[in-house]
Amino acid sequence: MESKCEWSIAKPDEKLAGMLAREIGLSMTVARLLTIRGIKSLEQARHYLSCRLEDLTDPWLMSGMAEAVARINLAIDRNERTIIYGDYDADGVCSTVLLYQCLTRLGAQVEYYLPDRFTDGYGLNMRAVEKLAGHYSLLITVDNGISSYEEIKRGNELGLDIIISDHHTPPQEVPPALAIVNPRMDSLAANADLAGVGVVFQVCQALSRDRLSNEEVMSWLDIVALATVADAVPLTGDNRILVKRGLERMKETTNIGLRALIQASNLDNQELTAWHLAFILGPRINAAGRLKSASLVAEMLLSNNQTKAAELAADLCELNNQRRTVEEGVTQAAIALVENQVDLAEETVLVVGGEGWHQGVIGIVASRIAERYNRPAIIISWEGEEGKGSCRSLPGFDLHEALSSNASWLQHFGGHKLAAGLSIKRENFCSFRRAINAWSKEKEVGDYYQQRKQIIDLELVPDEINMALVHELKILEPYGEQNPPPCFIMRGIGLESYHLMGKSKEHFRCRAAGFDGVAFGRADFMRPDLSYLNQDMLFYLEENEFRGKRSIQLRIGDMKPSCSALGFYYHTPESEWLSSMMVLLQGQLEQGHNIIITYPTARLLSKQKILFKRLFLPGVVEELHGCMSYRSRLLGEARLRDNHIKVCLTTNSFLEYYLKKHVLDTKNFHIIQVWSAPERNNWAEMLQKYQHSVWHWVPRYRFQVQRDWKFKRDCRTYIYCNRPPTLRNLSQDVPGLYIEVGIDTPEKRDPIRQSFLARETGTLLSDGAYVKPFNHQAIDEMVFADLPFSEYEALSVLSQIAADRETTIWATFGEDAIDFNRRYLERSYPDGDLVKAVWKYLSARGQDQGGYSLDILAKEMKTEIGQGVSTLEIEAVLCILADLCLCEIEKKGSIMAIKLINTAAADFDLNNSPYYLEGLAEKKAFAAWLERLKELYAW
Repeated sequence: MESKCEWSIAKPDEKLAGMLAREIGLSMTVARLLTIRGIKSLEQARHYLSCRLEDLTDPWLMSGMAEAVARINLAIDRNERTIIYGDYDADGVCSTVLLYQCLTRLGAQVEYYLPDRFTDGYGLNMRAVEKLAGHYSLLITVDNGISSYEEIKRGNELGLDIIISDHHTPPQEVPPALAIVNPRMDSLAANADLAGVGVVFQVCQALSRDRLSNEEVMSWLDIVALATVADAVPLTGDNRILVKRGLERMKETTNIGLRALIQASNLDNQELTAWHLAFILGPRINAAGRLKSASLVAEMLLSNNQTKAAELAADLCELNNQRRTVEEGVTQAAIALVENQVDLAEETVLVVGGEGWHQGVIGIVASRIAERYNRPAIIISWEGEEGKGSCRSLPGFDLHEALSSNASWLQHFGGHKLAAGLSIKRENFCSFRRAINAWSKEKEVGDYYQQRKQIIDLELVPDEINMALVHELKILEPYGEQNPPPCFIMRGIGLESYHLMGKSKEHFRCRAAGFDGVAFGRADFMRPDLSYLNQDMLFYLEENEFRGKRSIQLRIGDMKPSCSALGFYYHTPESEWLSSMMVLLQGQLEQGHNIIITYPTARLLSKQKILFKRLFLPGVVEELHGCMSYRSRLLGEARLRDNHIKVCLTTNSFLEYYLKKHVLDTKNFHIIQVWSAPERNNWAEMLQKYQHSVWHWVPRYRFQVQRDWKFKRDCRTYIYCNRPPTLRNLSQDVPGLYIEVGIDTPEKRDPIRQSFLARETGTLLSDGAYVKPFNHQAIDEMVFADLPFSEYEALSVLSQIAADRETTIWATFGEDAIDFNRRYLERSYPDGDLVKAVWKYLSARGQDQGGYSLDILAKEMKTEIGQGVSTLEIEAVLCILADLCLCEIEKKGSIMAIKLINTAAADFDLNNSPYYLEGLAEKKAFAAWLERLKELYAW
């Protein structure tokens, strides 16, 4: 199954990147990545890269902090009993442990309460508040409380002072707490996205000032980092600093319980990254609250006994294994409900529920469903008439706003933009499902989810990938929400080898561009097209170690055939037209058919063949037309006849010539005619025997014939030229040209185009070879400095640059360009009289032992026929004579070895020469082009 994920390539600030590279000493690749991550200045870049602890937001700037610290200090001084009310997820339990450690060190009489997911539910519980009020005078919430208005009001009535420490989105009316410390109630950008543990850390910093050493406070950063990553908050601002420095602390953590968990997870000999926190340690901590009790985690992290800590860590690992089994069962049940009960064409928010689904895993299941169907998911577990749900979203859809707008159907809800929880009565389920989907449509957010989007940072070529880059990229870590690992793309890559691996063959491994690649859970990458199509690969760079040897590994995120990816990159009519044709071609190949693609002229074929070099593996695409040497053409004809050419690029004139001589298996070939179908009736009848289709597209452009074009520095310009004098003149007159004229491989053209497109302004000088379509509006103005040889060639150029009526198109050539093109065609494809005259001369001379100098032969012919003859004409005539089996030729430099075969032949039919027929087609296309120009522009 081919990926339907839409790829979009980010655009770095090249000027800023250059400055950052110079000033900081970075590679341009990493400097570009910084600009893509929103860095706008040298100061910002240094701040981002340094992650200094002293750059953390001053905790005293947070509203409510002074009141909270004063009340906690008062409780310590009075020896009041204090209770920390936590939560059962990783963020909540780590927040509880952190505040408990801090208050204990400060001498407080403190205990903690971790609610049970199944009996207490999320947030402050009324029953628990009433019970705790009889034993404690101060209650501090961590990672919850901001949505518990009634519970806090009741606590106040019972004489309980309550401080809220939370990071979730506040409701319109906040609870009547003694103090609220919540970064979402302030306007401090750096700490706005703190996790609950980050808020608690700032409270601890404020409490510890002048009372605990800075080293002791910073020793808690390992717990802070773990919970921050596990809660999937953005790793920007303060969070980035906390996690980066916390990971450093984690290497030598003094927390016995955390060390035990690291060892039980087989990570004690690894360099820990945010990935390990998110996908190995975090799930083990969360498993306790999901299936049993979060108190197991608190007990482990607070333990001073290594043996006990190890036992608890082992229990968490086992619970995590159980969680996987339970989660898989609920996930499959939820998928079945979506497939059978949800109209995916209509519902942009998925709302499903199941009887007795384990409440500990429905949050993970919601994430899986949201990811699978690329839209928000709400998963509800029913117990009788009551339901508890977990909600997960995607960037662009604000869950909290959606739930707030439909709160009348809910008993309770809380959370933030991407994740939330709710409770609902069964009788309101259908109404709520309809209401939230209606709200989504009204807000016009539904269409955003119809296709998954993947932002790609940069395009790389294989030569840019090395171990030095892999190591340099580490300065961008830690990776996580809003600071993802750099995503790269390589285009037109042929896989050297590939296979499936894993117990169930669920993973894909390959060798590409000289590197090992792996895609976990992507067995669907094993497609038939890998054997004949180049691939465009989306990947992340990693360093792999196996048996003590380190190497570069590509972790593949997505992969598409280069041909089908064209339309997904650019979304222009011309790229989608081309992509559609390639999809047809791919389908025919998968059915075992061979493809013949015909062009109106050999020149147009030569301009477009570079595209096929990009799209197909070597050896899959072969040319076969009249401008090839006689021997090469004969070999090609035999290979075509024997079904050995998968994709054959040819011309209308040659295919007609070929089919008059040979019969192809009509079941095995599909013929695609590009731009024009031949007009001759006998040819049309001949094609009816085969599967065939015609692809014809004309861009809607406005063509201005102007002679006074002047170079502009403030736009991006594409200049077409086909004459050496034009190339020389432009190279002298236009500064900073990017020149791709005459370069016939994608590998060499791509870096030139990338450099050109990386700048806001610039000029690309091209011969019109079709490499790949430009993005819409990538080109501000198009200049035809020379006259194309046919309207087909002009259309090929215009379609490549995505020209439309908004693109300014200049034609700066004069009528002398018409004369130049006409003379060139006449010399390249001489008429019959010259062919006969040269043959008469050669046959009269008989067979020579040596070779002919083309210059001397041209002079002799001038004397013989009384008119000038160029070496280009002589060489063309010899190609025609070779086609007619009158001679054999072999060129070595300027010397042409000629072996006459049938000197007695007095007459011959030029229509038996494919080269001659190609010339007729070129001249006919040029003549039609001139008539078209006269019609349009009154020349």
